[in-house]
Amino acid sequence: MHRRLIAIRSFFKKAYKRIFRRGAFSSQQKKIVAAIIQKYQNINYEENVGAEDAMAYYTRGLVSMLLESKTFNFMFCSYLKTFVYPNILRNIKQAHVIQKNILQDILNEVRHTEFAKFYGLQTWEHGYPEFASIVPIVSYEEFKPWIEKAKTEKDIIRPGKITKFSASAGTTSRKKHIPVSDEALESTSKAGLDMLATYVMKHPSTQIFSSYAWPLIGTIQEEFADGSIVSDVSALLVLDRSNLLQKKYKYDMEVLLEPNRYKKRDLFIQKLRPKEKTIMMGVTSRVDEMLHYLQTKDPKKFQTFIKNLDLVIWWWVSAKPYVKYFNERGIDHIGAYNASEGYLWYQDIVNYANDQAQAPYQLLVNHGIFYEFIPFTSENFIDGTPAPEAPVKPLREITPEDISSGMKFALVITTNAGLFRYLLGDVISFVDKDYRFHIVGRTKQCINIKWEELMEDHVNFALQKINQKYHTEFKNYTIWPDSAEEPTRHERILEWVCPDHVYQEHITKDIDIYLKEVNADYEAKRSHDMLLQLPIIHFVPEGTFHTWLKTHNKLGGQAKIPKLSPEKIIIDELLQMTL
Repeated sequence: MHRRLIAIRSFFKKAYKRIFRRGAFSSQQKKIVAAIIQKYQNINYEENVGAEDAMAYYTRGLVSMLLESKTFNFMFCSYLKTFVYPNILRNIKQAHVIQKNILQDILNEVRHTEFAKFYGLQTWEHGYPEFASIVPIVSYEEFKPWIEKAKTEKDIIRPGKITKFSASAGTTSRKKHIPVSDEALESTSKAGLDMLATYVMKHPSTQIFSSYAWPLIGTIQEEFADGSIVSDVSALLVLDRSNLLQKKYKYDMEVLLEPNRYKKRDLFIQKLRPKEKTIMMGVTSRVDEMLHYLQTKDPKKFQTFIKNLDLVIWWWVSAKPYVKYFNERGIDHIGAYNASEGYLWYQDIVNYANDQAQAPYQLLVNHGIFYEFIPFTSENFIDGTPAPEAPVKPLREITPEDISSGMKFALVITTNAGLFRYLLGDVISFVDKDYRFHIVGRTKQCINIKWEELMEDHVNFALQKINQKYHTEFKNYTIWPDSAEEPTRHERILEWVCPDHVYQEHITKDIDIYLKEVNADYEAKRSHDMLLQLPIIHFVPEGTFHTWLKTHNKLGGQAKIPKLSPEKIIIDELLQMTL
């Protein structure tokens, strides 16, 4: 036993020394390993814990050091370039076949579920047309009874019992619980690797994998006796990581999953080591909040931290209003749509310039999600709901004319997590034959009171132009179509983040000008004030939107105020807070 313990210790000492000779570690990292070896060089420790625990200890020490080294960065980058990125290119070329196989795989997997029996899918031998004719397109509220039943029973929408649900606050007060399967988490991990491979191909000399990862995630919201949990999808992904990858996180799980938003924020700042290379990941607004909080709390630490911030991976929310902030500080940034329903797309253009507006997204065609598209027109949608006779296309039926004409499509998805023909709510417009696209709005967040078809993407474009012209940082807004008088006008609330020498009336007029520039329908309806008058903009103090969210207990990672709202109650409440 004594000889075996000595052999174990000797092996790892030699391993450390051999790696050190290659210059893979910094001097600080070498000191850490040296301290580990020195602390436990007494053979009594190994005799007390046993040979197996001693082996595990030394192994963890070696793995931890490798994960923080240039050697790991080189090896992982090589893996992404050699094995992952070529698959991305192949997936795009074979998208039609892949999508067909995904639908078949999903339906074969669920053939013995109650959902399949209800719609006659248990003996599946047909193709997409039959599937589309049998299973209806549904909203969350329409599909919710299946989800609720799946919380307590087995074999409802997926084989076995679903134990993970992602909480999505959405833009209304209701909460959505989206089913999450192990297959869906695996698909999400695969999508994350694809995004990183794309980043590495654009930045071949990057050292980001020798950095720490700082995920600004949500938390576990509910736990049940049967082991089921309801959580933010970001927390589910962090919990799903192997121990090996968890060592790349900047903080312990207890800190990452801390339920109190303000306590978590202070813990982040308290434990922050600003001189370490870091990757931030999270909802754009949460990244923005954390950076501004750090800048206010400790300006010196903030400056050091920014210098060592290698990459920001932002989720869900449009980053247009934040691009200027990131670009001015030389921070690499890339957007992804890692939502409750799945990892659907990411940007394959990194660090787009201010004058490029929003960089397009790449649709992920081989990640457990089958896509359908409904042309987003006034004939096909009534109050955000598709008409019964609205045409629906699978990916293979998207034509070059659809792309060149800028046709807008509402997305419908079927996933390996248990969603079937689910109306996602996003409206997109393809820009090329490789299925890159822009997000142009939401099915229920399109102001169309006078057929102006004003979408969130248009307003984001206008605010980006304003920020460039006046050196401002406008981000938070909401718009309501005021139809109480004729001709009508849009009523807006915008958080005032602006130098003293800029006048509000100039901002109001310029936003109107930029909206006309990007939206021909809006320009036509604003012509001579005949159908739409100049909008009214209420400027409110910075922090008003945050206070509203806090008041309504909606400070979670996915909670947000609707950008384009049919309900005036939100505007009234926001204005009331400023009195």
